[in-house]
Amino acid sequence: MDNQLRKRKRESINLQKSSTCLPKVNNENAVPKSSTYGFVSHFCSDEEELLRSHNFNLSTTIGLRKHTRKTNRELSAEHKASHKKQCERIGYADAYSDNNESKTIKADKFTLETRCAPDRFCSLVGNLSEDKKNAIRGIGFGSLLEIQCGRLRRQLCRWLVDQFKPECNIIELHGQNLKLCHRTFSDVMGVKDGGIPIQLGGPSENIAELRDIFQSTVKGINIKTLEDIIKQEDKTSWIFKFALATLLCPTSGYISHLFLHPCNDVLDVKSLNWASFCYKWLAKSIGKYKNRETTYVGGCLLFLQIFYLHNVAYNCIQPDGTKTPVTFWKESMVKRFMKWLRSQGGIGSNKIQMRTIDTGEASQSKAVRHLNFEEIIQKQILSIRVLTFKIDYLYDAISDQTKMLKELLH
Repeated sequence: MDNQLRKRKRESINLQKSSTCLPKVNNENAVPKSSTYGFVSHFCSDEEELLRSHNFNLSTTIGLRKHTRKTNRELSAEHKASHKKQCERIGYADAYSDNNESKTIKADKFTLETRCAPDRFCSLVGNLSEDKKNAIRGIGFGSLLEIQCGRLRRQLCRWLVDQFKPECNIIELHGQNLKLCHRTFSDVMGVKDGGIPIQLGGPSENIAELRDIFQSTVKGINIKTLEDIIKQEDKTSWIFKFALATLLCPTSGYISHLFLHPCNDVLDVKSLNWASFCYKWLAKSIGKYKNRETTYVGGCLLFLQIFYLHNVAYNCIQPDGTKTPVTFWKESMVKRFMKWLRSQGGIGSNKIQMRTIDTGEASQSKAVRHLNFEEIIQKQILSIRVLTFKIDYLYDAISDQTKMLKELLH
């Protein structure tokens, strides 16, 4: 009897749900708010019936996802636009709204999918011993240990990504076209180029043991697994891998095992071109995101955020020329800046000015490279080490060739 009553109750609830009308927006039926893409609301009913007619046992979750993506790519622009309008009625399609002749982001409508998490990295390195911190400073990444800017401001980063043109390395900020490059990345983040290009690859046997330690799968190394291992045994090279996964070159929840090759020997890390590599990784990731090849933004978005904060004409906080920008901006300062930004009309407001120098061509940032004699000497020493490394490599190659010739002669 109880089972029959529960069954009738469920049927009554389902009947009420099926008879409920869609909410009215501008006197039109709106799609449910859970459908953030127009083509999803169009395909989910018709395509499910079509797929099940061919294969009743088909998993509609996977099948619909693949079939919907393929079908949507083949649609014309006009057809796509007709489905997009359904989402525009509930406010999901427009990221910007004109208010007092300034474009501001609707922060409650849009989020940015990214794995760049400076707060997560800081939480891990904050518990390191002083010896481990000195070891990280020794390989040239001491600036990362002093990051205290808090979480990533995703709405701001979303706008910065929209303003960045990776094909020409230019970011348009409040009417100014600013040129970005690996040197800009180095100035802002404190990450240097050592002189040797980074190669993501090498013999698999060189990293076989590390792959076993980090439980690497086809997807790569799980960041959570890497974090747990570091908490148990905080080796310098492992901490640097975590910096790549969460800060410098993040992608998804995994980091490719190919990163194990350049990080295998901690003594060689300082000799590699990390500034160039990280900047190219960011530009390439933003390009993929803009071309809709990925749904998330990879790369160091913290670089774009700090670059913007450091170069906006915000008089309440004057940048300290003796500090690297990424270490200068504390969480409390970022909060004050964001509050001021809202008072000026929000993200993208035309009331905001940049600290720029007009060169007659593209405007350039006033972000100045802070060089001193100690840094110049360190660069010269590093250049000598790189040259020594290349000479040793050439010597070994000549020695091998000499041995081969001797064996052939005998």
